Amino acid sequence: MVPRVVTPRTTYRLQFHAGFTFDHATELIPYLAALGITHVYASPYLKARAGSTHGYDIVDHGALNPEIGTPADYRRFVETLRAHGMGHILDFVPNHMGVGGDDNAWWLDLLTWGEESHYADYFDVDWRPLRAELRGKILLPFLGLQYGDVLDAGELRWEYVDGGFALRYHEHRLPLTPPSYALVLDGAELAALASFAPLFGALDTMPRHTVRRDAAASLRRLLAETEAPNARARAERLDAARTTTDGKVLIERVVDAQRWRLASWKVAAEEINYRRFFDINALAAMRMENVNCFGDAHRLVLDRKSVV
Repeated sequence: MVPRVVTPRTTYRLQFHAGFTFDHATELIPYLAALGITHVYASPYLKARAGSTHGYDIVDHGALNPEIGTPADYRRFVETLRAHGMGHILDFVPNHMGVGGDDNAWWLDLLTWGEESHYADYFDVDWRPLRAELRGKILLPFLGLQYGDVLDAGELRWEYVDGGFALRYHEHRLPLTPPSYALVLDGAELAALASFAPLFGALDTMPRHTVRRDAAASLRRLLAETEAPNARARAERLDAARTTTDGKVLIERVVDAQRWRLASWKVAAEEINYRRFFDINALAAMRMENVNCFGDAHRLVLDRKSVV
């Protein structure tokens, strides 16, 4: 095998997306090598928001974008580069991530646990802003209307997935913090399901961080193993009643108990308390000065085994 070129002399930009995959790039390598290209300058190919054409809205730094290809496709791409004495430079801008939606596990954990999240110091959030109602919460300026109008229109939907309750606003999943499941399950039609309410409610009396999270994980697992169909049916009943007076009161009580606060996109400029990429609400800045954040964001791209 021809040794890899270490120092880039000539580069050629490849823009990866669903319409231009690792396999497409691999087919081009002999041609690029004949042109004298030493390095491919690759656009981001880590897992980005579905349908992304640029790849900068990464939602998982630890995975390749499945729309671009499989790990086997990627290995063929890298091996073909090396066979032609070429290398590649990855452009992936780790200082921000795509947020909102329902596909960024770090972000969803942050919404679930707030300051207790493992990723609380990965995102640059001001947990003590001047506005008292935002203290300990993260503002989510994703609503198309004012909160009250969204509530009245029934656009906040209930769902239950994998042992967890959440509200949904169109593409945005809004996970509930486990202690607030007590509000969701209180008065449930089945006694076995309702019996979980005080157990989840007791999480608020436990020490912060590890103990509380471990207990919550155990309760969610037990709920999923013993009452999943009934929990899903509970979410469906609540969803059917979401525009009634009682239904809206419950949603308001549950929302008030969360680590997040919903708002119209129009207030973002004045009230937002997380740092963004420019003024794009769906791109949250990451604290790369944090050693753990840096390590997790770069683990895949710096792992020699992952790139053959």
